Amino acid sequence: RRPRLRREALAKLDKEKDDELANFLIELSEEKEKEKQAAIEEKEKEMTGKVEEAETVRDQALVNLENVEVRFRESQEKALAEAALRAEQVKAKALVEQQNFYEGKVSKAESDRAAFLGLYTAENRRRKLVHNRLIELQGNIRVYCRVRPVVDVERASGRDQVVTEFPGIDNLSIRRDALTETTFEYDAVFGMSSTQ
Repeated sequence: RRPRLRREALAKLDKEKDDELANFLIELSEEKEKEKQAAIEEKEKEMTGKVEEAETVRDQALVNLENVEVRFRESQEKALAEAALRAEQVKAKALVEQQNFYEGKVSKAESDRAAFLGLYTAENRRRKLVHNRLIELQGNIRVYCRVRPVVDVERASGRDQVVTEFPGIDNLSIRRDALTETTFEYDAVFGMSSTQ
């Protein structure tokens, strides 16, 4: 009986040992599972923190990018406005210079015109003086011209080829050949058929 008791005690001991070992392994497994779960949760928290940090950095970068874009647009608009203003200023300056140039030309032309008008007035005065003196010297002299008929002696010698014309009552034209024509002015011209 003893060996049986012993066997039963040993079996019981083995069973208790096995139960303890199983409980120990279960506890160990549960502990490992808890540690693993805690590590996973820790990693998840760490990763969540990193993701949140990355999202914050990304959001800040987007805000900075938008600010840079806004500043860039503003600087471009400002540069364009300044360029347009400079272009307008250059254009206005060129127009002022052109206006000054043409005003100078107009002023010079007006001063030249005034000078020439003075010269013209002086010359006109002198011309009138000369004309009045000529009239005074001429007095009431009247100059008349009478063209006589060709004489037989002139016909015989061949000097009758001279052509005489009367373009008006106070003009006389004499043509000796095809190239030579002389015109004279008188107070009155009387032709060959005149009875005077």
